[in-house]
Amino acid sequence: MTIGIDLDDVLLDFNAALCAWHNDLFGTSLTRESFKTAELEKTWGGTPAEAVNKILDFYQSDYHWNAQPIHGALDAIRKLKDDHTLHVITSKPDILKTKTLQWIEKHFPAMFSGVYFTNHYHAAPGSRRRSKLDVCREVSANVFVDDLPHLVHDMSDAG
Repeated sequence: MTIGIDLDDVLLDFNAALCAWHNDLFGTSLTRESFKTAELEKTWGGTPAEAVNKILDFYQSDYHWNAQPIHGALDAIRKLKDDHTLHVITSKPDILKTKTLQWIEKHFPAMFSGVYFTNHYHAAPGSRRRSKLDVCREVSANVFVDDLPHLVHDMSDAG
């Protein structure tokens, strides 16, 4: 089988790092449970544009690049790698490609056949925005693993 796998909160413990960063910088006491939606402005307050700017700041922080893998992810990927072709499909923007690939290689060395960036939430000028579904079709993925139930449901509905 060919399996597409999301990065943030599936492989990389994004929310733990994000909470630590936000709490330290803004004096909040956020936990993973504070986030009920991917629309971060609903948790933080402010506008969607302000939330994007905060995330872009977080992406540049050591909190993000020092984030640990999700507990159990490495063991699961090792097992899947034996019998399947694995691809990372992330919403991250292309501008984070170099550091993202370094993080993946550090924590999941030589385990993925490809890493794809969709630029979903914040595409830089000139970057191509595409859906995870389009990438799954491009790599002929049979299965896709993501932490956002609505996205998995939408993909399932699309076949």
